[in-house]
Amino acid sequence: MSLETRAAVEALKAALGPEWETAVTVETSKSAITTAARVVKARTGESMRAIEARTYEALRAAGAIKTSTSVRVEERAVKAADAAQ
Repeated sequence: MSLETRAAVEALKAALGPEWETAVTVETSKSAITTAARVVKARTGESMRAIEARTYEALRAAGAIKTSTSVRVEERAVKAADAAQ
């Protein structure tokens, strides 16, 4: 189901009352944040870098940004001439 319109959200609120928020999830992406930041920049004249930095810091402070580290290990074949040395 999609709640892309205000009318859909209002219908959910009307049907479920205060519990409507337990029926939905909220997500965003870097591209969506960038799109919104462009609108803020046009309105305020503030730099994209400042807007995005402030936004990501607020999300980090709220515990909304998860980071992970990974290590990539590759196995390479050894040539017979190299193995003999």
